[in-house]
This record gives sequence, structure tokens and C-alpha cells, in this order.
Amino acid sequence: RAQRRQSQENAAVDADSLPIMSMADLKRYDGQDAPLVYCLRGRIYDVSSSINFAPGGAYSFLAGADCTVGLSKMSHDRAFVNRIEWSELTEEEWAVVDHWVDYMDGKYKCVARLREFIGRHH
Repeated sequence: RAQRRQSQENAAVDADSLPIMSMADLKRYDGQDAPLVYCLRGRIYDVSSSINFAPGGAYSFLAGADCTVGLSKMSHDRAFVNRIEWSELTEEEWAVVDHWVDYMDGKYKCVARLREFIGRHH
């Protein structure tokens, strides 16, 4: 139920009303001195409730970062973190990203949009 409620809340939000953050802003939200956020397909989620993203957690290297390219490839390779070559992703990779967005929408509140992603194809 909580997942369905969070999905509905995220769907009800007018994306244009969300604050806009840059990649530089995003990096400050790694859990060290600010809440944890995580970015996927230009959507920035508050992941503070997850110990996995907290310092020392399994996904801590993804906190304060854009993870679109890595997740499109189903890879946790740190070389894909904060890569913004989104135009190079295939339709199949975008389908994987869409799946992850659905998952994140059901679990975490979308709190902002990524400036560099605004106006992109996906």
C-alpha cells in the first residue's frame, strides 16, 4: 500500500512545479552534510530513508549522483555514475530506465528535477 500511495503522490506532482537542481547541486546531497538524494532520468528522489544509500551502505556511491546510464546497463560500475551521455542509450536501455523509474516512484518521493536533463528525449 505504501508503494502504491507513493506512486500516486509522485504521479500527482506537476513536474514543472518541482525545484531544479544542477549536477553540481546534486553532488552536495550525498548524506555527508545534507539529506541523501539519487537521480534517475532527470528525477531526483529523496532516499534518506534507505540505509543502502547512506555513507557505508551498498549503494552509497550512488547518493548525490545521476545513475541513469549505469542502471540502463544494469551495472553498478562506478564509471557510469554521473555520465550524461543520455543520447547514446538505446531504446532497450531506456525501457530498463523506465522500469527503474517506476520502482523509484513507488518507493521514494521525487523532490526535484535535474537541470541538465530538462528538454531531453526521455
